[in-house]
Amino acid sequence: MAVTSKYVGCYNGSRPVPDLNLSHNQLSKLPDELAELEQLEKLDISHNAYIALPSVVFKISKLTHLRAHNNHIV
Repeated sequence: MAVTSKYVGCYNGSRPVPDLNLSHNQLSKLPDELAELEQLEKLDISHNAYIALPSVVFKISKLTHLRAHNNHIV
């Protein structure tokens, strides 16, 4: 399962999103558009199906807190 860019676009520009909780959703991918959430500081992708950190997390300029435990990251 993946969050699509369609859903990210719904939030972009409407209101700042400083904290996004995507935990417990069986996700394995995140769209690059997530980096467009300019105020995003905290992201929780724990308890999903990631085997590596999604590359977009390194592109989120204001990200200071990342929770990614209980995935399949090696």
